[in-house]
Amino acid sequence: MEGLTPVPLAMALEAPRIQFHFARSEVERALVRGVAYVALDPPPSMEVHPAEAELRVDSWGTWMRRATLEKFAHDFLAYGRAVDAHHDHGPIGNVVESYLTREGDPDDPPNAWVVTSRVCDASTLGEIVRGELTGFSIEFFSELRVRNRPVDGRAARTGEIVAPIPLFLSMVERPAINQPFASVDREAGDEAEAAARSQRAAHGDELASLRTKVDQLAAERAARVTEMETTRASLATPAVAG
Repeated sequence: MEGLTPVPLAMALEAPRIQFHFARSEVERALVRGVAYVALDPPPSMEVHPAEAELRVDSWGTWMRRATLEKFAHDFLAYGRAVDAHHDHGPIGNVVESYLTREGDPDDPPNAWVVTSRVCDASTLGEIVRGELTGFSIEFFSELRVRNRPVDGRAARTGEIVAPIPLFLSMVERPAINQPFASVDREAGDEAEAAARSQRAAHGDELASLRTKVDQLAAERAARVTEMETTRASLATPAVAG
């Protein structure tokens, strides 16, 4: 029988941890991008294609609709939630980009919450480079609505995540949902950093040139002031008739 089931306090304190692989890691500039979660909008019959179920029902047997995931993503930013590693609740960064994909997205599955996180911890960056952290995992408080999904002639019990309250977005070793790995693009970070260094150097040269010009103008002004004072003094001296 389907119904709304409150999550016991003990389970709530552990908080479900839903995980996804990183799509890309740009460790040179400490930016990590990936899918944080994927939504499922099943029909009333709860009949879902096995491939869709494998992608969108997590290893806890739970899932959330797109509208729920969208609100979750908005609340995560509104509450100023942080990013940690291994669900240790020690902030190592923050989300700098967040959006939900739509049909036809060239990089990620539709109805996915994609985030880019700035990582500010050298140890965590090392774990990402060594492949010890491979994906995102969401942590939250929630209620679950029990939903039975027909699978091979039997009812498979799943839980719809209802009104989740976001806590942390974590970087973890073993993502719970099978999402194909993408390449780690470190070149993009190198090129971006090189371009930034070149731009900073150009701005520095420009600023030095402007300072030289300002110094020259100041020197010219001082010389003119001295000349004007000399002329004024000579005009103020009484003429002596011979």
